[in-house]
Amino acid sequence: MKTNITATWQSALGLLALRLFAAYEFWESGMQKWSGENWFAEINDQFPFPFYLLPDSMNWNLAMWAELVFPVLLLLGLATRLSALGLIIVTAVAWAAVHAGAGYNVCDNGYKMALIYIVVLIPILLQGAGCLSLDALLKKRFCPKCRVGNQ
Repeated sequence: MKTNITATWQSALGLLALRLFAAYEFWESGMQKWSGENWFAEINDQFPFPFYLLPDSMNWNLAMWAELVFPVLLLLGLATRLSALGLIIVTAVAWAAVHAGAGYNVCDNGYKMALIYIVVLIPILLQGAGCLSLDALLKKRFCPKCRVGNQ
């Protein structure tokens, strides 16, 4: 039993670290969009389907709000899997539209950081937030059957 408790807390701390890293990185990107000018018009036709069908201003706002709302949810550990999925989609679109043709190197505006972000978000998507989250607290409070086994 003690081993399971230790493993649960180790997993929770690992997931918390990933959530904090992702939240910070995406929040920063969202704030840059908030205070910057829309440059998506230059690349809107390079977005994958269905995003290239949308106006560049709508894509800009979708990306900005995703990068502002989902990081807060990640930080709180609320709707964590949904937030991770949303940020993976934003990152995949950025990878396809901006970084794919530039190679791997960050200095060349390559896809290295997009790949790192997706790798960070996948464990959150698959495992959820862990026991150090509002998701776990709500699950414990409103789902008595869920208390046995995984948090």
